[in-house]
Amino acid sequence: MGLLIGWTVLSIAIGFLARARGDSFFVGFLSALVLSPLVGFALIMLKLPRPQSSRRAPASLTARG
Repeated sequence: MGLLIGWTVLSIAIGFLARARGDSFFVGFLSALVLSPLVGFALIMLKLPRPQSSRRAPASLTARG
């Protein structure tokens, strides 16, 4: 029973890690739950993070003076 709880908690943590790197929480969680948290972690870390959006602040907000 403890193994199942630990497996699930680690899978949820992998889901949050995937979300932080720009991927889907559900995909990270499901891959860790089905394969293993260690394999899920490796998959998330080996995948390149998605680039952030290129939105910039308006010039009026960044201008000094």
